[in-house]
Amino acid sequence: MPQHAYAAYAGIQWQDFTPQHRRAREQALAIACGDHAVPTGAIVGVYGSGKSTLLFEVLTRAVAESLLPVWEEASSFLERLVRPDERTSPQEFAARVHEWIKQLRTDSASFASYQKDLERRQLGAVAGIVEAALRHPTERTVLLLDEMEQAYPHFQKRIDAADHQPLRALIDSCGNSKVRLLMAYAPESFHSLGEAGMSRPLLRIVAAAAIEDLRPRP
Repeated sequence: MPQHAYAAYAGIQWQDFTPQHRRAREQALAIACGDHAVPTGAIVGVYGSGKSTLLFEVLTRAVAESLLPVWEEASSFLERLVRPDERTSPQEFAARVHEWIKQLRTDSASFASYQKDLERRQLGAVAGIVEAALRHPTERTVLLLDEMEQAYPHFQKRIDAADHQPLRALIDSCGNSKVRLLMAYAPESFHSLGEAGMSRPLLRIVAAAAIEDLRPRP
């Protein structure tokens, strides 16, 4: 999906065309709201299956659920937290993520930087939704990471994990915090996590194709 399409899809309304659509939506929202025993989820599906649409559904519904949603492309998210020439530990990376989220919530300059970056990529609608959520202070946050299949090799290079699971500390940390995590993966990249990664507190949500995602794009 081209970057310029994201702004048009921020605010899109998810439709439950099938029971699978409904189940995917309910699972994603339950994780985001902290109503599911598992604090993190992987939305898994092929191109056009509705992964991004489902993340945007959570993004737009977050304010009504008293949540702060933070959406980002996984590659841009990593660039913000770990320099290309740097290697860090999974624990340090998890700490940086939580600190960055805290700064977004409490430091106007941090949000302004995030907003400017999104607007530069024609994602101002996303920033607008996050800004609206910030007007209603809450400690409950859902981090929404899209396009994990493109970014995961870079996570592996920059986060030095002995078990080759760069996100394990972040995933584990969500069970002891008010932050919930939803990530969108293509099937092949999700399976590359291996049994160790998939057995962590991570719920697999299978995306079902949405009509909007099946229409030809101009």
